[in-house]
Amino acid sequence: MSNTLINHFLARLNVANIGLPMDPVPPLKFAKWKYSFADTELPKILEFRGEFGSELACFLPFVYWLHSIGEMSGKTVLTYAGMRPFYYFLSSEQYSEKVETRRHYHLHERPQFTPNVDEHICFKKPLEFYPDFRAVYQNAVFQSDRPLLVIHNKFNNEWDRGPVNYIDLEVLRTLIGELRKYFFIVYIRPGISAKPSDFSEDHNSVRDFDDRSVVSSFSDVLIFDDLVNQFESGTKYNLLKNLLYSNTHYFISAQGGATYHCALFSGSCILVNHRSGSETIFAYAHGLYRHLSNPCPSMLVARTDESLMDGAMALARSSVVGDRVSFAPHDRVTLERLMPVPSVAERIKALDSYEKILLSRA
Repeated sequence: MSNTLINHFLARLNVANIGLPMDPVPPLKFAKWKYSFADTELPKILEFRGEFGSELACFLPFVYWLHSIGEMSGKTVLTYAGMRPFYYFLSSEQYSEKVETRRHYHLHERPQFTPNVDEHICFKKPLEFYPDFRAVYQNAVFQSDRPLLVIHNKFNNEWDRGPVNYIDLEVLRTLIGELRKYFFIVYIRPGISAKPSDFSEDHNSVRDFDDRSVVSSFSDVLIFDDLVNQFESGTKYNLLKNLLYSNTHYFISAQGGATYHCALFSGSCILVNHRSGSETIFAYAHGLYRHLSNPCPSMLVARTDESLMDGAMALARSSVVGDRVSFAPHDRVTLERLMPVPSVAERIKALDSYEKILLSRA
């Protein structure tokens, strides 16, 4: 890929002098606080254990709620390396990191003080408050004369079955070849280059994948990791991601934790490449994806290469009207096929799973 594109954005980043934003919602001040479960039950160190998506969906909103009512005083969040941009609202004394590989934890092993412990089967609770990431990370760095589209891929071991929910090379080539006519495309895949120095690794090992040769054949497509690694030695991975995401409403993402990150940015449309995973049972249609931002994201779920291409072309014909994506009327049939509507069997399974969660926490 030409260095011209990277140098263009590096110049903007250097001029912008980026850093953590100021919190637009300062803690409330209470003259009297007769009773607080936070003082009597919460530990002083709120440690998160688990995967990236679970942290964004279940842990982060509880911490932000505590912050918004002034209950983070005297407490510290302990989480994985690289997560500081998500907790921008905390002071340096309230935030700390651990150098540790992320892994999956069973529900009973996760922090039990959060209102929700399962990102797949859960409802929004009163003690959850999501930051407005689109508002606080607004910037001019990633503004473009064309709509910006993020394609977030992955190629790693999933459930000890090898790669499952990935966009394969030929489909990726076709996607980019068609969509570059309508969008400025930024491509992201963890593992496409050396790991950024401030980002915790995942236990799902990354496999070799020759997507770089595919993406690099398009000179007008930006490989995100190449920009990250040339800016401040790769130490601003999630900060740059938040700056990037705040400038787009369009995402094509492989199933997984990355989709939760996209959903934090209000009014987005997320076309999910989903071949396996429990999100179709409840999460996409009725779960926390409906509450991660306001207005909530539009979720489109592609289970085949053909439906992924159909959804991508519907994105190309859409436009952003006000604060969300609006589709062309003649794409109605395509959108109906991609809507994340669970089957009757999936609904029954979801209710059964939720009942088990409630009983385990009783």
